[in-house]
Amino acid sequence: MCGLIGFTSKKYSKYINLCLSSIEHRGPDDSGTYYDENIVFGFQRLSIIELTELGHQPMMSNDGKLVIIFNGEIYNHLELRKLIGHSYNFKSNSDTETILAGFQKFGSSFFKKLNGIFSLAIYNVEQKKITLARDHFGVKPLYYYYKGGQFIFSSEIKALLKIPELDRTVDYNSIRNYIHYMYSPGNKTPLLYFKKFPSGNFLEIDLNKKLEKLTFKKYYEIPF
Repeated sequence: MCGLIGFTSKKYSKYINLCLSSIEHRGPDDSGTYYDENIVFGFQRLSIIELTELGHQPMMSNDGKLVIIFNGEIYNHLELRKLIGHSYNFKSNSDTETILAGFQKFGSSFFKKLNGIFSLAIYNVEQKKITLARDHFGVKPLYYYYKGGQFIFSSEIKALLKIPELDRTVDYNSIRNYIHYMYSPGNKTPLLYFKKFPSGNFLEIDLNKKLEKLTFKKYYEIPF
């Protein structure tokens, strides 16, 4: 279990440490941040596969073009390294780096090849684009806040609530669902602008453009 958080604007960067402290229980072994003119990434790490500092996150690709934060475990990551081949020079045994290398070679189609549980965000430094994805069945949590072009995401809502400027309007329809079903179906949470990232989907955000709409793309659907 690890914890991640990201802002698509440095407007809220002053809250990054406060947000990370609220999810420190998810990853007490290590903590890291990444800043760019467009984004802020934060991560709390629980060391599992790669126990050394080589598994530190946020993790950057060899050429410095991609940055990833990843919560989860990829069971077939050694097999995937064989698929990636010699196009990437691995420095660690981390499945995080496997995703980084696979995404660099195959793009978003690589998510279909992952056998595991995950929530992640990858930032393309040159193109100024973020790609987020959640595992096939939504085992690993991923929440986001979206209003007025502002997009923030994290492993837990409590981290997002550390930012006082965010709109905390209550979603009463969602509250009704919690009362009736003990959970809220779909992407709703008790707060109107705080949502659950859909499982089996990825999202691409171009920071060069104004974010007027979120367009999720499904890479996996349960076969019937």
